[in-house]
Amino acid sequence: MDLIEFHSFSNGWFWLCMISLWAIASQVFVGLPYHHLKLASRHSPERQTVLVQAAHLNAQRALWGYRPLPKSLIYGFGSFIITFWGVVAFSYSVEPLQASFLLVVPILPTLYLRWCLIVWIVKALPEFDELFEKIRSIRFWTLVSSFMTVFVSTFWGVFFLKSGLSI
Repeated sequence: MDLIEFHSFSNGWFWLCMISLWAIASQVFVGLPYHHLKLASRHSPERQTVLVQAAHLNAQRALWGYRPLPKSLIYGFGSFIITFWGVVAFSYSVEPLQASFLLVVPILPTLYLRWCLIVWIVKALPEFDELFEKIRSIRFWTLVSSFMTVFVSTFWGVFFLKSGLSI
């Protein structure tokens, strides 16, 4: 057990995971890199057509295994798990649970926005301009969420390490 390091906020792997998670979340939408969408918005209409088709194909593929469940069941169970996780992590000062909480929970609204985007793409069959505006909006909120998450995690890590709370 001495080989496993449980000090998450002072561990480089935690910060590498956090930055990688948010970097990927802010750059890839429905399997398409934002860079390609940005280039297509400035240039050729044939690129726009190909990207819309690719987005529609990727959205359809994401929905293949989807089986709708009652939303109240999902929200209730998810809320229970997240609340229990947060209470155990922060009330009992368990640093690995705190770190994983700060990695996973802030990405959930972004995942929800992406799910709504996927459903919208399949139902609406949008034009490129509509799709690009929607993705740009989701990217903006993803970047805001990532900045806030990194700030809060850094603040909490400094507080946690500074106050001497440890396992």
